[in-house]
Amino acid sequence: MRTQPIHDRELGFTILELLVVMAILAGVASITFPLVYRAHPEATLRATANHLAGELRAARGYAIKTNQQQTLTLDVGRRIYWVAGRGRPQRIANSVGLDFVTLEKERVDGSQARLRFMPDGSATGGNIVLTSGGHKATVEVDWMTGHARVVWSR
Repeated sequence: MRTQPIHDRELGFTILELLVVMAILAGVASITFPLVYRAHPEATLRATANHLAGELRAARGYAIKTNQQQTLTLDVGRRIYWVAGRGRPQRIANSVGLDFVTLEKERVDGSQARLRFMPDGSATGGNIVLTSGGHKATVEVDWMTGHARVVWSR
């Protein structure tokens, strides 16, 4: 059996060929990664609405458990909300529009208002309206039951 000599050119790729392929891959990645990983306005809206509703439910549960009134305060101007005495304030993304409808007596000042949960589970009630990218989420708190739910619309 006779073997044929192997030429150096047949052993692999040149550095130039590898650099061209890497440059093409880098160009494709620089275009596609921002498109894939950019936060979609609807996803940010959903996360904000669901987290806010969860905090409201937790405040209601804590009021029932401890037999003490619990308050969630929303500062529309600073775009934060918090449950009194529990954790630190949560920020609402600048890309999310924000409006709060509640009783006049629950307005703390020009930009702050609160929702109060009573030990029996009831609440002062109100709606927190969030908008982004043509989507709308309303976090509703029923005054009689204190239950919080998210209503989605366009």
